[in-house]
Amino acid sequence: MANTVQAPLQTFLDEAVREYRDKVFERILKQEVRKPWMKYREIRVMEDLLTGLRPKRALEWGAGYGTSHFSSLLAPGAPGDAWIAIEHDPAWAARIREGAPSNVEVHTVPAEREPWLPENGDGAYADFRSYVEYPDRFEPFDFILIDGRAREACLRKARELLAPGGIVVLHDANRLSLRSELDLFPHQLLFQDYRRYSGGIWIGSVDRELASLFDLSRHRRIWHLYNVLGRRFRL
Repeated sequence: MANTVQAPLQTFLDEAVREYRDKVFERILKQEVRKPWMKYREIRVMEDLLTGLRPKRALEWGAGYGTSHFSSLLAPGAPGDAWIAIEHDPAWAARIREGAPSNVEVHTVPAEREPWLPENGDGAYADFRSYVEYPDRFEPFDFILIDGRAREACLRKARELLAPGGIVVLHDANRLSLRSELDLFPHQLLFQDYRRYSGGIWIGSVDRELASLFDLSRHRRIWHLYNVLGRRFRL
């Protein structure tokens, strides 16, 4: 997805076309669309944020099609700089590992207990202790994406793993139940829309001003359009 500069309304319309195109492929043609499991407005925030940050070392809890997509935005670095993805499902981890770029490492760390407790739908720390703690061996990270299991525990852990000036992103931040740990990060931004149980992007940092990394006002105008028009058209 190109990071072109467009008027917010034109961006909204272009993304709406993409959203409906994907629905046709997936629901009618039964063809999988290999893109990050996010709305295009969320992907655009991620792309612009990573372009502004240019991290060298990144962590992702919850591997997916976004792993290869977003890792392409890492800054070219020395050997050892990488996108580290932690995934609890061995079969899914193997699928994402196939064809991943050379700077991507997908590590399988299963749950300690299944079925896990339905804490916020993602599982509790006691169920995913190893999954949460595994990145200790790779820290510190310039960028961390939390989009997998035990998200509240991962937020707490992310605070320990960040390099100075590092950024944390929480996907599905529309869920009020996931916000209990956000105050660990003095600098915060929230892109929230009308959905209650999925979507939304929260960005946090201990010591970095976030607005300097990308065009905050433009993204806010785009998200406002989704909250006004997207609800009606289920975008």
